[in-house]
Amino acid sequence: MPILLPIVPFNPLQTWRLHEICTWMTVGMLAYMIIVHGFIMLLVKWPDLPVAPDSIAGLMCYVCDSRMLGLFHEGFATVGEKSRKTQLQGMRAKYFYGRITGSSGKKRMGVDYIDEM
Repeated sequence: MPILLPIVPFNPLQTWRLHEICTWMTVGMLAYMIIVHGFIMLLVKWPDLPVAPDSIAGLMCYVCDSRMLGLFHEGFATVGEKSRKTQLQGMRAKYFYGRITGSSGKKRMGVDYIDEM
């Protein structure tokens, strides 16, 4: 599309036909992109997030009552950044968002670790 837009002639001495071809090719490409975007928005299953995770309170809503909090024992708060990062990478934990059974036994939507550790 960036190749077609600069060659759209706006000079009256150039032919009208070239102007029409370039303009409609650009419009066609934009329409194709909008259609593909619409199909992607309809076909992809987006998770239902009860709370927006863009704040500390929203993030805490997802991790509270999660079993993964037991993995992060009190030792992480007292060590340095490099040591903490090394320990976390050594855990090699994987996480998911979905229906979880928290440490209290209640079922809810949240973030937890996968039991493949």
